[in-house]
Amino acid sequence: MPDDINSICPEAARLLQNCNVAPSTFAVLRRMKRLRQEEVAERMVAFSNYSLAFAERLLALTPPQLLVRHLTKGQAASRFVGQCPARAKKLQHEEAELARELLRLRHSYGKDVLTFTIYCKFVERLLANPRLEHYLREKYSGALGVLRFALIGARVRTTLRRRIVTIVK
Repeated sequence: MPDDINSICPEAARLLQNCNVAPSTFAVLRRMKRLRQEEVAERMVAFSNYSLAFAERLLALTPPQLLVRHLTKGQAASRFVGQCPARAKKLQHEEAELARELLRLRHSYGKDVLTFTIYCKFVERLLANPRLEHYLREKYSGALGVLRFALIGARVRTTLRRRIVTIVK
């Protein structure tokens, strides 16, 4: 694998160096220009998918100007078997949008988990007040049950996350 990883651009190699990438995947990456190699490597890492099939799908969605050599008409047609050029363009656009959305979600995940944890602690403190708990039980028993169920689920997820982090370290 070291020879294969050295056959692609350094940026893509850096992203994939600690990943379990099939050697045949590097052959697919070499068919793309450096910029596209880096984009594809980022998507592979983002989706945790290093398979040859995934790399080939991303190759099929690669605009011709980002390929090492432009494909002939026959090769271009085989890239999008059964697809018209408009459909291929739409797939390329959707793939780029999905990748951007995934990166946005990855960046906001930590903040969202922290916010959720703070909200859960606040609700737990509110429910620790016997008067408020009694009022909710009398007037809004269904909502109280849902809140308790959500808090139990949050505690379980937090406990599992901590255990996984401990095991990984």
